[in-house]
Amino acid sequence: MTGTDITLTRAELSALLEVAADKGAQRALERLGLHGDDPDDVRQDITDLRSLIDSWRGAKKGIWAAIWKAIGTAIGAAVLAFIAFRVGVDMPK
Repeated sequence: MTGTDITLTRAELSALLEVAADKGAQRALERLGLHGDDPDDVRQDITDLRSLIDSWRGAKKGIWAAIWKAIGTAIGAAVLAFIAFRVGVDMPK
């Protein structure tokens, strides 16, 4: 290693890591467009986004359930129509 070695105490290292983590989190929020001066606004934005995502996931489940129900109903109706047609054909007039 070139240069001078640096020695830090645990407290200094902890403080340095905390500052770096805060700066990294702030930079990530800025890149996502969720930065602001008021932490409560940022917290509310993230809460709203989570709620929106949960709602979207619930809607997707409901849509898929409705699609599968419609497919099942259509298949059942087709089977019943086929049976009715076959029975109707075999009956004497």
